[in-house]
Amino acid sequence: MGRVTIVYSGISYQRYVLESDMVRGKYAVLPIWELPEADLSEHDVLVFPRGTDQEIMHMCRHKIKKFLDEKGIVITMGKVDPIVKTTKWPK
Repeated sequence: MGRVTIVYSGISYQRYVLESDMVRGKYAVLPIWELPEADLSEHDVLVFPRGTDQEIMHMCRHKIKKFLDEKGIVITMGKVDPIVKTTKWPK
């Protein structure tokens, strides 16, 4: 698998996981507030944990769809309406 990136919203439980021995240093971290300007071609997998900022996700929905169209992988936990509405899932 390529570069796995966890999108971080600044929530305390996300920070706790990111700082744990299980995760720290093993995955890239992309703060959600940097998503609008981020070059997603540098990433192969984006992980959106529970509690991810939905307003920024919605604002970046076309960028996320383009990432998916270019064979990127998105893993989401929790609410994902902004992505689901712009994506066709394989049958």
